Amino acid sequence: MIIEQSKTRMVASLRNARYTFETAPSRKFQSPYGIYIHVPFCHQLCSFCPFYKERYRPDLKDVYLRALTTEIDSSELAAAPDWVYFGGGTPNTLALTDLERILDRIHEQVDTRSTGIELLPDRTTPEYLQGLYQLGFTKVSMGVESLQEQVLFQTGRAKQPQADVTGLITTARDTGLWINTDMMLGLPGQTVENIQADVRVLQDVGPDQITFYPYMIIGDLRATPSMPEYRQFRIIEDLAASLVRDGYTRTGIWTFARGTDIYDSSRDELVSDYAGFGPAAFSTFGEWKMVNPELSLYLEDHERRIHRALMAPKAAGTDAWRLFARMLYDLELRRRPELPIGIKTFVTLLQISGYGRRGRLTSKGRMLAHALTKSVVEELPYPLQNPQVVSNWDHYTALRETARNRWLGKGAARAA
Repeated sequence: MIIEQSKTRMVASLRNARYTFETAPSRKFQSPYGIYIHVPFCHQLCSFCPFYKERYRPDLKDVYLRALTTEIDSSELAAAPDWVYFGGGTPNTLALTDLERILDRIHEQVDTRSTGIELLPDRTTPEYLQGLYQLGFTKVSMGVESLQEQVLFQTGRAKQPQADVTGLITTARDTGLWINTDMMLGLPGQTVENIQADVRVLQDVGPDQITFYPYMIIGDLRATPSMPEYRQFRIIEDLAASLVRDGYTRTGIWTFARGTDIYDSSRDELVSDYAGFGPAAFSTFGEWKMVNPELSLYLEDHERRIHRALMAPKAAGTDAWRLFARMLYDLELRRRPELPIGIKTFVTLLQISGYGRRGRLTSKGRMLAHALTKSVVEELPYPLQNPQVVSNWDHYTALRETARNRWLGKGAARAA
């Protein structure tokens, strides 16, 4: 009952935003903040992925890079960002020279401390990893998802031999890169036994962090997970004991790391402002939330030397609920002084009901954090997937389709 009420309150607090597609204001970012670069290209479209992407084309990549670097130049990046993160799509569709070009434009304004990138294993080589290190990347996140080829086959992924993946993890670590491996629970054909087998392999090779993501149902993605949500949570709980015995610390509801460093931009985004660059990238700054348009319209605007985006003022209470979500994500439950009285009262109710003890979440508290985090990701009214939160959606789609016919070809299918 409390879990369902919590999900309802959390999602309601996030659904107040109303976006308008309009000229974007000047952006100035000050610490603490992060930088997110969205690379929308993929050579293959995985059935479980809800994020915005387009089929890779070399000509589109070239004009994307011109538009992206122009967007970076037009924003004011003050002080060093806490992190820089390349996500996608498939960021390693970009060559090392492409990544160097982007980083050079960022470094013209600010120094960077932590620079990470998502990698698709079957498009990663030891030479690419060594090149990332030489460019100044400090962290990589390998989107492994599963080590079972029969499971990956059902998602549309290319063949990914287990030995190749473990070899890349070892190479990354030996090169000096901090490495996370992303794993998914609930993929078609996945069982508890093959998940456990995957984790044993990862424990042997020893990545710095292992992250488990439950199967998400976002936007138009309506696949049926191979196991219910509660079962996914129980699997993570069962794996936690083994990972802790093996030297990992549970740093979040879905993350386990060795040492004090962690790699979790989703966690940081709950409370920090961040500068999002690239098509469909999300930004928060000052009193605004902003989402860039999809690739074709993003390129069209670049050619016209304008920057339009889906803009929304931050709704009242948004930052407070983000702080509450971050606290649960970190497995804590405290009456923090910066929380408003309504959320403090709710925290007290949760403590009395056994969801927390001595400031930490109990087992049922972790189930709450799991359910809330999953609900926020699934039901957050991201404007590109939720026309009802965009006041001039018809205007946006008309512009987008005209641009899409020009840049991607008439009748091109749009990915989520």
